[in-house]
This record gives sequence, C-alpha cells and structure tokens, in this order.
Amino acid sequence: MKKSVVILIGIIYIASIFVVGFFGMQIKAFDTIIYITDIECTNEEVVTKPDKTKEIEFDYDASKDDMENSIIITYEVFPKNSTLKGTDAVRLTYDPSHKLITKGLWVVDGLTITFKSRGELTFYLKSLDGSNIIETINIVAI
Repeated sequence: MKKSVVILIGIIYIASIFVVGFFGMQIKAFDTIIYITDIECTNEEVVTKPDKTKEIEFDYDASKDDMENSIIITYEVFPKNSTLKGTDAVRLTYDPSHKLITKGLWVVDGLTITFKSRGELTFYLKSLDGSNIIETINIVAI
C-alpha cells in the first residue's frame, strides 16, 4: 500500500474515535416484557382456608334482582410494573360444562358472576402474558 493510503486510513480511524466519543453510542433497550409473578383476588369476601385455598361465600337471596345477586371479582397483579395491566392481564375461567353454567343457574360475564341459584363452583384467574400464573377461587352461593 502506498504511504498516503495508510495515512488516510489512520486519519479516518482517529476521526471515527472522536465522532463516536462526542456523539456516543446510545444503548437502545428493546421492549422487554415484565411477566406477572402472582395474582391475588382482592374481594373483601375472600377467606383463605388453612390449606391455602381461597373461598368466597356469597349470600344468595332468590327475592333479590340480578344486580344484587352478582359479584364482581377484583384482583391485583404482581409485580405492579408488569407489562400487561388491567383487564388485559387476567381472564376469569371456569369449567363451562358444569351444571350451574349449562343450566343457566350462574351467568358469567367477564369478571361478573350472577347467581340464579345456590351452588358451588371453582373459578380461576389466569394470567394472559404467557407466565401461566393461576389464582384458584372457590365460590359458594349459600
């Protein structure tokens, strides 16, 4: 190589060090997903049994209308800064073949359960972010 080419490469190299040093290389973080690590049912009626199962006892009264015979399941996800929040984070699931559901004795709409008879059914609050966290709640209408 000619001496002038080597000198030109050296000057460009030194200039690039100053340009990068002055403007800097900014670290660009990708959108990271913060997964849900725990779900907690926050209804005030929730009772934790000695075997760690959670249960809600609902006082069903046939003389009341549907709104008074309904319960809205409330929950909290942890950590607080998880990527999914609100109703996008958790889904209420249950066994759709259970006789209370198939006979229309209990109606589930999102997080609202309307009771039309007494009974017992297990519900699950499942995370939707792929972490597969499940909170099990046994609901008893007495």
